[in-house]
Amino acid sequence: MELPKNVTQIGEVNKDCKVYVEDYVVSYMKQLNQSAQDKGATVALYGKRQLENGISYFFLYGACKIEQLSREVRHLSQAQLQEIERLRKKYFPELEFAGYRILNGEMIDGVHICEQEICRYIGGYARFYEKNDAMLAYMLTVREQPEPEKVDRTKYEEVQKRQEDRRGTVSSGTVDDAQPVEWLKRNTSTSPNLQKMRLAAVGGFALLCLLGIGTFREKELIGDRPVNGGDVAASAAVEQGASQKETLKMEDKLEQALLTENQSMESLEIIESQEKIEKEDIPEKECLTESQSEEVIPSEEVTQTSQKGSGAVAYIIQPGDTLISICLRQYGSDVRLTDVCSMNDISNPDDIKEGQIILLPD
Repeated sequence: MELPKNVTQIGEVNKDCKVYVEDYVVSYMKQLNQSAQDKGATVALYGKRQLENGISYFFLYGACKIEQLSREVRHLSQAQLQEIERLRKKYFPELEFAGYRILNGEMIDGVHICEQEICRYIGGYARFYEKNDAMLAYMLTVREQPEPEKVDRTKYEEVQKRQEDRRGTVSSGTVDDAQPVEWLKRNTSTSPNLQKMRLAAVGGFALLCLLGIGTFREKELIGDRPVNGGDVAASAAVEQGASQKETLKMEDKLEQALLTENQSMESLEIIESQEKIEKEDIPEKECLTESQSEEVIPSEEVTQTSQKGSGAVAYIIQPGDTLISICLRQYGSDVRLTDVCSMNDISNPDDIKEGQIILLPD
């Protein structure tokens, strides 16, 4: 095994364990040691271990500041080991954990070396100089990181102290020499406004319960037999609502009937006006045939002839005529529509033609 040549011995050398620390690692620990006089700091050391002739040689090439370790221990906890391993993987993946050093502003004359999960202090080490890019990169990274903002805890501590004093005063039963127990009674008793609010809430809840019970009782009507006075009023209201609904239905039916009658009257007026026009244009001789033995009368005289009771009368189908409209003019309704169809052998009431002569029974 070849040992470093340019070395500087610090402290007494241990015979069973020899420690060699690279110059960048020593420089970083000295910088951190200057600011650790009041608070203290701990660095984890990373390097390589070799065994020769029963002597352990440790060559330390890296150091990282850790937060989980603040005092000297022989066995590291799980949380401490996790932090140490996380930093190793991030900055020194090619090295292994070798030990730690607690910095408190005093001279660095030794380190804690960990072997077989047991940490022991080794006094004295050799400082050597060698190319160490990993430690240089870590030192530059730490230098570029901004320092954590210092929080002024003065106000927080003052508020916490006042709270503790208040708790102690209340627990002792005395707030002030001039106000021993009255202050406690005044502050622990329920205020009048709060009592009023509670009473109002209870009253509102009771009113809602009564309204709910009344509504439930109204739904208990069976047929026409009310259960109590409130049910009588409820049944009367139900009957009144039913009568109003029936009245509305009758009014709707009357309105529809009037509308239908008006439409039929308008259609009759249109048909009569068309008949007059056709009558003026068509001579009576063209409307009659020689073989017709019965009397044919114009559409205006159909109603008069039917009133005389002289049997069946003849009628000429005019433009726009239907059997229903003819029955409405002749009889006032469509009740005789079947008789008209049977007398004239008409199977389809809608199958009539303009100029066709039909017989209308009396």
